[in-house]
Amino acid sequence: MQKSIRHHNSKKKRQSKRTAYIAVFSLVAVFAAVIALIVSLDGSRLNLKINDTLVEKDEYLRIMDENIYEVTQYFTEKYHAGVDKAFWGKEFGGEVPSRMLADKTIEDLKYFRGVYENAREKGYVDSMQYRDLVKRFENENAARKEKISKGEAVYGLSEFTLPLFIEYEMDVIQKNYCDNLENPGMQITEEERQTYYEENKNSIFIKDDDIELEFVRIPYEQDGLSDQETEELKQAMTAMYKEATSETGLESLLGSYENLRSYFASQKILSGERSGYDNLIGDVLELAGELKKGEYSQVIDEYGTLYLIFCKDRVDYDYQSISEVTDVINKNLREEHYDGIIREKAETSVVEGKIEDVYQFTLKQVVK
Repeated sequence: MQKSIRHHNSKKKRQSKRTAYIAVFSLVAVFAAVIALIVSLDGSRLNLKINDTLVEKDEYLRIMDENIYEVTQYFTEKYHAGVDKAFWGKEFGGEVPSRMLADKTIEDLKYFRGVYENAREKGYVDSMQYRDLVKRFENENAARKEKISKGEAVYGLSEFTLPLFIEYEMDVIQKNYCDNLENPGMQITEEERQTYYEENKNSIFIKDDDIELEFVRIPYEQDGLSDQETEELKQAMTAMYKEATSETGLESLLGSYENLRSYFASQKILSGERSGYDNLIGDVLELAGELKKGEYSQVIDEYGTLYLIFCKDRVDYDYQSISEVTDVINKNLREEHYDGIIREKAETSVVEGKIEDVYQFTLKQVVK
């Protein structure tokens, strides 16, 4: 009888321990759930997935930071809003800055993920995880640093910032895709080329004229000339302008205007050389843009400079032929097609997460 009572008591003790363990585990689970809820409501943790892949906090914040200026500009221009700490949570005409910022960040994240998802599919990168991108960034900088220490050539930057590295890597990914003509969208038809040429020839396929100019250019502000000195030179230029004809040009008249000789120059520029002169005499070329052969500008006072320009000769050209710009057209169309492929991936991306939690997270980050 005594043995039976001891066995019964031992059984009751084991049941009590199990009950206690269950109670403790339940309390821990409840406590963890409460903490998770508090963190979620507090907005300190991001819980967002795109195509079933978690968006890392640093990944989100990088793109969020890139959109801050655009959002603030929108609200300051549309609502004349003052940008203070309270700005991000205020409502303006039904719009809230922090919510717009979050929406734009998510849209850009979808495109960003589209680039790297496509790159992984094509074998250009091993992983589309943001942390692996950061590792590639660190490895690239380490490799460049080692080359420099050995005296080897390093092309481009000696060291990347993360944003510049991402821009560089995305450009490389785009180039790798566009250079492979077997990739979707990379075969360009003759009809596409012709259409692109006709639509863009007035903006990017105009051929510069061959031109020969004589001109007097006096940067009076830069040279620190007095008002009296400037006026005397201007009067001399005006007299020269009145005396000049299409046959004389300016150079032949300098004997009568010695005070202008040091400011005189002449230049002959062929069509293909134009870009090389933009930094040297771009202002003169701009002012001479409409002058025909044998024509003069009037005496012009702009940019703190006096100008008198004579167009000695001009060979008029129309447009670059389509055969001259075929490679440019192909490159531009392939890049457009690539961008369309990535945007289609972005549009079909599946975003998972409570948008209100994302809004709270964004607001908390932007008002720090």
